[in-house]
Amino acid sequence: MRYNIHKISWTDVLSYSLASICIYCAIRAIYNLYYHPLSHFPGPSAFGTTRLPYVYHQVTGNLAATFHNLHEKYGPIVRTAPNELSFNQPDALNKIYNEQHSGCPVFPKNYDSFNETRNQISKSVFIAGDADHARMRKVINQAFSEQALRDQEPRIQDHVQSLMQQVDAEARKNAGVVDLNAWYNFAAFDMIADAALGEPFNTLKRLTYRPWINMIGKTWKAISLASAVKSMAPPVYLLRRLIPTGIFLQKEVNKFDLVLNRVKEKIAMGTGRIDLLSRVLACNDRKERMTEDEIVSNATLFVAAGTETVTTLLSALTYLITKDSRVMAKLATEIRSSFSDERSITIQNVSRLQYLTACIREALRRFPPIPEGLPRIVPPSGEWISGHWIPGGTFVQISTLATNLSISNFEAPEAFIPERWLDDKDNATCFRNDKKVASQPFSIGPRNCVGQNIAMAEMRLVMARLLWSFDLQGVVQEDWMDQPTYLLWEKKPLPIRLTRCR
Repeated sequence: MRYNIHKISWTDVLSYSLASICIYCAIRAIYNLYYHPLSHFPGPSAFGTTRLPYVYHQVTGNLAATFHNLHEKYGPIVRTAPNELSFNQPDALNKIYNEQHSGCPVFPKNYDSFNETRNQISKSVFIAGDADHARMRKVINQAFSEQALRDQEPRIQDHVQSLMQQVDAEARKNAGVVDLNAWYNFAAFDMIADAALGEPFNTLKRLTYRPWINMIGKTWKAISLASAVKSMAPPVYLLRRLIPTGIFLQKEVNKFDLVLNRVKEKIAMGTGRIDLLSRVLACNDRKERMTEDEIVSNATLFVAAGTETVTTLLSALTYLITKDSRVMAKLATEIRSSFSDERSITIQNVSRLQYLTACIREALRRFPPIPEGLPRIVPPSGEWISGHWIPGGTFVQISTLATNLSISNFEAPEAFIPERWLDDKDNATCFRNDKKVASQPFSIGPRNCVGQNIAMAEMRLVMARLLWSFDLQGVVQEDWMDQPTYLLWEKKPLPIRLTRCR
């Protein structure tokens, strides 16, 4: 039988193409569900069949909450996509992110999740391959030393003092009610930008850059959405090529240009004082070097990511303590009984406040700044994780929120109980089964957060000064922590009533 090719219409071609795609998808779905190497792991059939459910929850902003619910239902290991597993146990955390020896190669990053376009943070330690990451960290670690933190304290103190003055003035104008999430954001940006670049943007006092700061959160959302589209595998490969996610995302990451241009100016002119950038440049004269693009990329990342981390924790902690009068009273008493005046509230002195530190650690557990997992790829040879053999090339991650809220890791995981982090005998008994190593808000291993010391110092200092000066009362009626996530939390306003107590 012969067919006249000229009689085949475009409708026929489209019909045959769609039929072929449907057949391919059906065959692929059956393979993924019953014959894939990960088919024996627990999880919803829809997640194991196609990546579409994962992408749906990612673009709707409830991926972290969904993973938590999946772990509650299916246990410590969940198949969250045809070639992806999520874990929520400490041994898996150590294996995936930290364990390195001759018999266990490094789990490389799943770069498709992060590097969607060549942008201002694409040459940072966050994106870098293992060799480049190790080289850059040797330089950067020296800039984030304890001595570097001590050098930055006067500038940090200036910004904290400015924050106290501004929220006091704002409270007087608005019947005592202040959106602390917004003011924490301005303060965090000023502190980290000043410490990193040697020049404050003064967003606490000036309106100039505030709209720009508010837009930065949308950039993380854009990165997440672009990652979701790019993660779709064949048969939508052609669609991936057609959708201009790189162009779309580039418009978003261009919002980092304010910091990027300031970094370039500082490199060209010299910082003029001791700051994190000047320390990086000084260390860069040694054997391990960073290119100018790498320095610019990392400085931009420090400011953007550091701002989000500190803002998230301070807002979450403020909300949580205003919802619990017992914790609020205990924390305020510790702070107010420890200092005679504001000048004695220093970074070193607040680091000795055990209950304040416990409250911060519990807030980081209950509302981690990065609630979603950090994807890795199992090395080609395969690896044992949590007693299970995982084939090479499998995407794996620790779901941060699911890990922190798991009943298998913490007693009363949904509750805010700072006492679980104290070492006294009574609390040691109540929470003796808590797996505290499961809560790692700054991650672990060679890729942990390089700025965690300065972040903790800023968090302690701001909360100590705030509670030394003010009584806080929550105004929010709904659950403030019920928020969407796009890599980070898309935070809502946090109205708090401030009353001067001295």
